[in-house]
Amino acid sequence: MAMKEFSLDPKAGERLLAQSLGPIREELARMDPAQRARAAGGVWDGKNITLTCWDKDYTINYPELVAYCDGQEAGTFFQAILLHYLKNATGAPLTGRWVSLRELPDGLFYVQAFQSYTGGRLVRNTDEEGLKKACREVAALVGGSRGDLGDLFYSFPVLPRVLLGLVYWQGAEGFPPRISILFDAASSEYLPTDVLAIVGSFVTGQLLRAAR
Repeated sequence: MAMKEFSLDPKAGERLLAQSLGPIREELARMDPAQRARAAGGVWDGKNITLTCWDKDYTINYPELVAYCDGQEAGTFFQAILLHYLKNATGAPLTGRWVSLRELPDGLFYVQAFQSYTGGRLVRNTDEEGLKKACREVAALVGGSRGDLGDLFYSFPVLPRVLLGLVYWQGAEGFPPRISILFDAASSEYLPTDVLAIVGSFVTGQLLRAAR
């Protein structure tokens, strides 16, 4: 899915993500659900696939391919992320190696806008204490953890095999603070780079809400 508009406006990317639901449901309906569940780190019970996304369990029925959470139909964003993940999953394990969007396939196309909408947005709208508070709260909510990169680092599991990280550098004289959103190197085995960019924007929004 090529979402070039994301380079101008992340909301356009989300709209295109929603528009992809019909075609991706058609593709997934032709695939083996048990194999898709195994590759994605989910569970197939003969009728539904269960996947965890942002620390909530979603049930995806077959062949309709509609995701539900707590008995309610999931919103369009989560429907699309879950189905793209199911379709693309290769079964590759997490690597423990962190990479920037630039290092993902075709990432150079998105990186400037992505940094503005994620790390740059966090720098503009939080201070160090607010960022620490937000990271602690969101990590506690979704089962994230603190790490050793930079002056502050947290990882946040979005899907069973899609892990995002936030690294913060305090800066020094002549160098402003910097925040970057990173990805486990296996992430491109599960979601296209343009979709990962939208997921990064989503995580940024969650952190900004927690920082208030």
